[in-house]
Amino acid sequence: MKRISLFILRKMWLCRMIACIIFLFCFIQHGNTQRKKKAKEEKNEKTTSVVSGRDSLINMKKLIAMGKYFGSSVILRWAPKNAAAWDKTNESGYQLYRFEVDSKSSDPLTHSTQLTTSPLKPFPLDQWKKQFPPEDTAAAIAAEVLYGKKFETSGKQNGKFNWGEAYTKYADMENRLGIALLNSDLHPEIATGMAWSWEDKTIEKDKLYYYLIISPALGQLAADTVSVLVSTKQSYKLPDMLPVFAMPWDKTITLYWNKVAAVHQFTCYYLERSDDNGKSFRRLNTLPYIDGGGNDKERRDWMHYTDSIPQNYKLYVYRVRGVTAFGEISNPSSPVKIAGADKTSPGSPFNVKAENTKGSEVKISWQKSAKEKDLAGFLVGRGSSVNGPFFPLDTVLLPATAQSYVDRFAVTWDKNFYIVAAIDTAGNASRSMPAYAMIVDSIAPAMPVGLAGSIDTAGVVRLHWRWNKEMDLQGYNVYASNNPTHAFYILNSKFLTDTLFTDTISIKTLTRHIYYRICAFDKAGNPSAYSKIIELTKPDIVPPVAPVINHFLITDSSVVLQWARSSSEDVARQVIWRKEKNDSVWKSLDSLKKDTSIYVDRNIVRLKEYDYSLTAVDSSGLSSERSFPLRARIYDSGKRPAVDELKVDITDNREIHLTWKYNSVDKTHMRFIVYRNYNNNGLEMYRSVAADKNEFIDNTLPGEGNYQYAIKAVTSDGGASVLVNSQIVKYERKGVAIGK
Repeated sequence: MKRISLFILRKMWLCRMIACIIFLFCFIQHGNTQRKKKAKEEKNEKTTSVVSGRDSLINMKKLIAMGKYFGSSVILRWAPKNAAAWDKTNESGYQLYRFEVDSKSSDPLTHSTQLTTSPLKPFPLDQWKKQFPPEDTAAAIAAEVLYGKKFETSGKQNGKFNWGEAYTKYADMENRLGIALLNSDLHPEIATGMAWSWEDKTIEKDKLYYYLIISPALGQLAADTVSVLVSTKQSYKLPDMLPVFAMPWDKTITLYWNKVAAVHQFTCYYLERSDDNGKSFRRLNTLPYIDGGGNDKERRDWMHYTDSIPQNYKLYVYRVRGVTAFGEISNPSSPVKIAGADKTSPGSPFNVKAENTKGSEVKISWQKSAKEKDLAGFLVGRGSSVNGPFFPLDTVLLPATAQSYVDRFAVTWDKNFYIVAAIDTAGNASRSMPAYAMIVDSIAPAMPVGLAGSIDTAGVVRLHWRWNKEMDLQGYNVYASNNPTHAFYILNSKFLTDTLFTDTISIKTLTRHIYYRICAFDKAGNPSAYSKIIELTKPDIVPPVAPVINHFLITDSSVVLQWARSSSEDVARQVIWRKEKNDSVWKSLDSLKKDTSIYVDRNIVRLKEYDYSLTAVDSSGLSSERSFPLRARIYDSGKRPAVDELKVDITDNREIHLTWKYNSVDKTHMRFIVYRNYNNNGLEMYRSVAADKNEFIDNTLPGEGNYQYAIKAVTSDGGASVLVNSQIVKYERKGVAIGK
């Protein structure tokens, strides 16, 4: 059910936007309509167009209502949704009917009662004057929006309808309705005077009532009806104000609370501030506060209120009270203590220079036009890009009088950009423009090592080597020759940034060998010494016979393979391959000696299926075909390692503290379950603890007595460890006893 507060601002603004769209559309269409009408009249002078005066929105609900049971009576509140409906219902009034709801009956609505003998209409002007004193401004405003002078259109001008005046009249009516709605929410007696409220004192407890509020038909306009279902089994409880959050600024404090939740409970708000640490509060707004809203997500989801404060760093206490659609003011929210903070940054340093004085030392200098009184000092930051990120070079601020700094550990293998930040005593900072320091690098990389390779039967050469450890390494060049004493030629067109290289050669040559070496280059273009030359033998054309897997054993933690080795005499090694069931790519699992015939794979995952295969590689590098694959499905016993060293003690805060140890390779998909036994009533599941925690504090103890705990580890795939029990702890208010 929508609340009354929804048609204060949001409905008003929505209606205005719709009206603007309708106004523009009608303004464009009006000329076309007039031309079509004139053409039609000329075509058939005897035909007359008649526009129906009936309400075009007769099938749409124009009322909204709500009701609450307050213990001795039910109070109903309702209101029209738009100004046009308001104008109609003010004239026709409202009739109220009540039914009892019997869900067990075939006809659930029983005991029909007409609550009003005549339609409820707004108080006449004389009754407003008699019932409310002259100084009651709220009543005066209500009477003004009802009976004050309204904007009237001047009608047609030169035979044309004045759309501008029509929209002005519509906006005037909507503004009056918005004022009346807010006034009625704040003052229940005003809602009664507007004919928007009714107190039913004839109800009975423990009933379910169905109310109908009907605005009778008026002329060609149809009647409008809205219903409310109210239970008298439990009295309405005034909602609590939502939590309030605060953000400090420079001599201002902004308060926030959740608009999405608050809009269903409150219409407007009163804000209070204490300057004496919560001893006394005063209201900041004499008129109720309504958030104007906005299009951004934060404005749609959160209420905002900004308060100006006399001084920063003085503690202020804030709280907020909400006002319901029944005019009730809630209890205050929990107090929020906060102080304003200086947010004005000092002036930025300028004319920053960075110069490489020697080796890896860079001197940074700067200027500061004015020294603010609250200037605390400077920080120098370094980054590898003009856009950062920049990291501070020291953890201690340079003094406010400093104008230079020496970086003794500049990065010689990368770019060095520097900024200088001025920081005040409040932590506000402003940074300079970046300055670049050029450092000359003349140190070459180390000689590459670990060069190795192989040649397959198609003449594809695969080289690999170890990656150099230099931070400024740019890449490698690969060189080849048919004779180690002859000149080597380069193979790559640009620097390699990997430690793998593939070359293609012809194996149908008289030479049985080919030679390779590599060279490393840094970012300054310095070359390393050439690596050691490797000799690769071109392969023969007959690959070895593949091995045959003839026995296997599968457990929940390993797969044991046994096979008959290749019968080829030139086998140099064997390769075991593995792939997952749905994977199309085989991956090399291990390279084995030629006389190996058994292998244990422990790097497996439970419940997965793997395919295994073997190949034999001869001394020329020729590889056999893969053996007939073996499919192994790994089962899961469900058993997981138990926790170790479970200890329990009582802290100084009279809480029970548990610690334990647990070794697990993967803690991402697991957690610990804590059980508790109080006074020998048996272990009961008590808490769940994340896998990255090895302790638990029980601070919700039901009372004195004997406590025992137990812990087990569980995994997301259904596995679990055995339950490990702790020793018994006797918990007392003034003493502790630990026993078995």
